[in-house]
Amino acid sequence: MILVLAHGRDLPARGWVDAWRGHDARMVTPADLSRPGWQHYVGDSGPELAVASGQTISVSEIRGVVTRIPWLMPDDLPHVADDDRGYVASEINAFLVAWLCELRCPVINRPATNSLMGAPHSAEGWLVLAARAGLTLSCTRRTFPAPAETAWPTDAITVSVLGGRCFGDVDPELANQACRLAALADVEMLAVMFSHRAAGATFQGAHLWPDISLPELSGALLSRFVPAAAGLATLYLAASTVRGRA
Repeated sequence: MILVLAHGRDLPARGWVDAWRGHDARMVTPADLSRPGWQHYVGDSGPELAVASGQTISVSEIRGVVTRIPWLMPDDLPHVADDDRGYVASEINAFLVAWLCELRCPVINRPATNSLMGAPHSAEGWLVLAARAGLTLSCTRRTFPAPAETAWPTDAITVSVLGGRCFGDVDPELANQACRLAALADVEMLAVMFSHRAAGATFQGAHLWPDISLPELSGALLSRFVPAAAGLATLYLAASTVRGRA
């Protein structure tokens, strides 16, 4: 069983779950997090239970978890009484940090004390990390309040990093840079934006929501949880490479 912790409106996550029903992939939404059935013991002193897609499951059946929620907010719990939402959200966040940290299966990305996804960096924070990782930065000017929309270069491209591998049709130099940034941020999965695909491109930004519906990334992610699927991930990667050379 593979769990995807995400909002119900997260369409890429829903698409990934639908594509891998054969591996018993399930969503865990904010509604599931406040349903009865959860059971967690510190120190392995009892049976561990969780709730996914409205059903109680044994934690021992979970092969891996993909986390797509940085922090549960009161507005994520409309089914909870208004006056209680803030408290309930705080308690669920604290529980999830402990639960996700103690899972023995792969968790992508593992949480930190201030984020369920491990790296709650602002745009400025990513710029600092990118500079430390040796990425090329463009001259950046911040205005407050920030403009409603960010103007991206017309040739901008996004690559994804998973487990030290870069997925995307870019120069190897940029692929290595993206992997260094993920390692420095201490995250296993990351999306990195560059101004263009050729060597020397400038860093534009990063975030923790790569499009996991992309076949090559989806195949590699599945193989992270299901070793028997590694051949499928390799097939996707080879097909992507051929397309890039065409």
